[in-house]
Amino acid sequence: MVKSLFGRQHKEIPLLKVNDELIDDREKMADIFNVYFSDQSNIDDSNVQLPNLEKFTSELTTIEITEKDVEDILLNLDTSKAIGPDCVSPRLLKEAIKSWNSQTNELQNSPSLLAFKNNFRSNREIKPVFYYCGSRSGQIYHARIRMNCSGLNKHLYDRNLIQSPKCVCGDPETTDHYLLKCKIFNVPRQRHIHNLQIPIKISTNVLLFGSDRLTVEQNILIFKAVQNFIISSNRFTSTIK
Repeated sequence: MVKSLFGRQHKEIPLLKVNDELIDDREKMADIFNVYFSDQSNIDDSNVQLPNLEKFTSELTTIEITEKDVEDILLNLDTSKAIGPDCVSPRLLKEAIKSWNSQTNELQNSPSLLAFKNNFRSNREIKPVFYYCGSRSGQIYHARIRMNCSGLNKHLYDRNLIQSPKCVCGDPETTDHYLLKCKIFNVPRQRHIHNLQIPIKISTNVLLFGSDRLTVEQNILIFKAVQNFIISSNRFTSTIK
């Protein structure tokens, strides 16, 4: 019915010739084909003796699964697949196993959840103080770009959320492109980033992570400049309060 509404017609099914008789009834044609193909699998085994098979007595009582087996399965998950009934993302599992394997044996063998949390906090790398400078919204935008999970098109494309990684200007909208190259943001970039007075070359890595070759105060200047650039560029439309 839908196809007929859009002007699409069924192709005529050719007639079937059986014993010099032309069949045009579809049900009869279907029955003829059904009988024919069923006969192909019918084997006359009335005079055939069944093989004398040895009685199978062994059974699987235990199965050993190693940590490496689990790791291999999780690392080979297809992250483009949808989540299952457990609502756990395949990407989360794949990334989690990498993080888990990087932890110490003491942390992995924590006797309880509370002990795990305490051990994790004690083993956690302490972030430099300049990571916490600037406004809250600026810190969040900056951190998202640093972790490749921002609203930049390349970050969204890598997570199969959009179909193209390209910027409005036509080039791939990578972190480096957004922070240092895109002509659309030349004005805020000149105001906040190019005017930085630091003794080393400005690079994407320095803008995102700072540098141990600089003082804390110089790194704070960099982080605040980047955050001001991000906010004044109006690239990200969502509001963080």
